[in-house]
Amino acid sequence: MLEICNWPNKDNNFKDFEYKIKILYIDSGCDIYHDEIKDNILIDESISFVDGDESLNDYTGHGTQIVSAITGNKFVKGLYKKCEIVMYKITNSQGITKFEWLYNALYQAIKMDYKVINISYSGINNDDKL
Repeated sequence: MLEICNWPNKDNNFKDFEYKIKILYIDSGCDIYHDEIKDNILIDESISFVDGDESLNDYTGHGTQIVSAITGNKFVKGLYKKCEIVMYKITNSQGITKFEWLYNALYQAIKMDYKVINISYSGINNDDKL
């Protein structure tokens, strides 16, 4: 993929960076035991905003895949393996996301002053609050 995008540093993968970057993902959760993620996930800062499900379990696999694309160092060659990951889960076990969960996650992200936030969602409903 990096070749397609003409990524100038595709072989280096940011290994010269000495600092860690913290990235907040607002997604379907993640597999905190996954080999590509477990060393990077900040479990104490990660939150599930899903009613009745306090776990970070990723029932759809989407959040785990997205995080692995950045932190991967085994099967997936991630872009930046030193980053710290915070997961805000907003998708339940049926693959449903409610705007309320997204609002709450965004409010918390602003309150915590996260500088880098990744959200990869789409939907068919319009909402003026967003």
